[in-house]
Amino acid sequence: MKRPWFPSSRAVAVSMIAVVVSFGILFGTSPAWAQSNEDCLMCHEDPDATGERGGHVVSIFVDPAAFSQSVHAEFGCIDCHMELDGVVL
Repeated sequence: MKRPWFPSSRAVAVSMIAVVVSFGILFGTSPAWAQSNEDCLMCHEDPDATGERGGHVVSIFVDPAAFSQSVHAEFGCIDCHMELDGVVL
């Protein structure tokens, strides 16, 4: 009677390591790159901060107290400003 094929213990170990490393890369590194609201407010809480939009100078000030009481308080800045996720400013 022929024995069914089973992977060697080495093949199982290598596969398990590959899975663990893959999960680590996919899920373990993202939070290190993501900006927190506190990171954004380091610049945006300055009342004199400005940016340019459509050729016009505009204020980029965000009042932290007003933000914390607004409908936006439950969200991260990068939930809407996704293009800035992971950008080092």
